[in-house]
Amino acid sequence: MSGPPTCIHQLPSAVAQALQKAGKLKHWRKGQTVVRQGQTSAEIVVGLQGSLSVDLAGPSGADTLIRFLSEGELVGIATVLAGTPAPTSIVAQSAAQTLHIERSTFIQVLSDHPEGAIGIIVLLSHRMVELFNFIEMTSHRPLPERVRYALRRLALHNGRPSAQGQVTLAVTQSDMAKAASASRQRVHLELQKLQRAGVISLGYGLITVHQPEALETQPQRQR
Repeated sequence: MSGPPTCIHQLPSAVAQALQKAGKLKHWRKGQTVVRQGQTSAEIVVGLQGSLSVDLAGPSGADTLIRFLSEGELVGIATVLAGTPAPTSIVAQSAAQTLHIERSTFIQVLSDHPEGAIGIIVLLSHRMVELFNFIEMTSHRPLPERVRYALRRLALHNGRPSAQGQVTLAVTQSDMAKAASASRQRVHLELQKLQRAGVISLGYGLITVHQPEALETQPQRQR
């Protein structure tokens, strides 16, 4: 189970080095908002250290946890280039460090290194596919499917795979409740069902996925 190429280190080395050199480091305390949903920004953000959550605020005011940023992950490219409001918030869940790259600087680096533009196109293509998958899998799906999908996307982006094919995920059940857009009690019951089936095992602040393939969900067919 491997994630899509969304990190600065997966761009051509000359592009990655130029962006890292041009960026400005910022430090955050737990609870601080790095990017606020609905606001425009002129800076692309790279997650470097610490736990940074990507949260989507719903109409009711409750946040859905999309996932956590991977080390070196680039976020905000499409909205910064287009000048549109951020669709999600990024919140520090621990002491964290980010790299911020001005829009004009980012465009200049790509102009100087055209090969980097292909990497950015690939990154944005993955993001678009993820977006449509997220919309389809979180709209009118029963809770068991939403829980499996939440586990799968968090394991895909933030899990630590082992040689035996297992994936260890450092998340709490409160995180899972936010990721599945349901109460902690209801999500806990679904996680216990998956544990009894041998798909996962629950630990303190950890979930180990023993059968990643069991988390696959099929798209709904139009009637």
